[in-house]
Amino acid sequence: MKSTLCLAICSILVAANCFWPGPTACASEEVVTDADKVAVTIGSPGPGAEQSYQNILWALGKMPRKFKDCLWGGGYHIISVSTIDEWQSSHHARPFHSKDHPEWTYKNLSGLTGNRIKQILIGQYQFKRPVDRRVTFHECGHAFDNVRQISRSDAFATAYKLDSCLVKNPKFAWTARGEICAQLVAVEMCKNNVGGSDRPGLSSKFAEAWPNCAAIVREQLAYYR
Repeated sequence: MKSTLCLAICSILVAANCFWPGPTACASEEVVTDADKVAVTIGSPGPGAEQSYQNILWALGKMPRKFKDCLWGGGYHIISVSTIDEWQSSHHARPFHSKDHPEWTYKNLSGLTGNRIKQILIGQYQFKRPVDRRVTFHECGHAFDNVRQISRSDAFATAYKLDSCLVKNPKFAWTARGEICAQLVAVEMCKNNVGGSDRPGLSSKFAEAWPNCAAIVREQLAYYR
């Protein structure tokens, strides 16, 4: 996505009532260090702040050390906010635009990642419901993509053209390369997730729908295991 702000398609998971998967749903446990904790701040104190903070740490605990160091070294930090819409409104952000969902506004988002402003925003609530804790994987995928410039590479553009002709499931037929890349990172982080029809975005079937793009993402992640 050419915009400096990246859409959190993981919002679809929230709409599908996919909340709070068990601790074995994603990758094996890593270590959450002080450097990780320093990178996370609570921007909106409130009843959902502590749970959101713990959910973010849970997700970071599933990510490889080198992967997180890549994000922090790239200048990124995570902010837990009440809702994306409320945070963006209070900071006078420009109107949201999505290539995949032109009808969407900030209210439709459960997370948002900046490019020039190195912020990963994770909502505490969306439509008055707790945000799925796996959203952090997708948003960190955007940050990783921004640091490594994966979706903007010629190789990924070629892979996208090849794969987009093969995608048959409309649930996987996304058009924004940045979204596909971020979600493929999330899939790799949650590759042991059983998935299923109720959570298609994080199942291995998403990677199977975009095989060439997935191969590039895996190659990039291999350096940060």
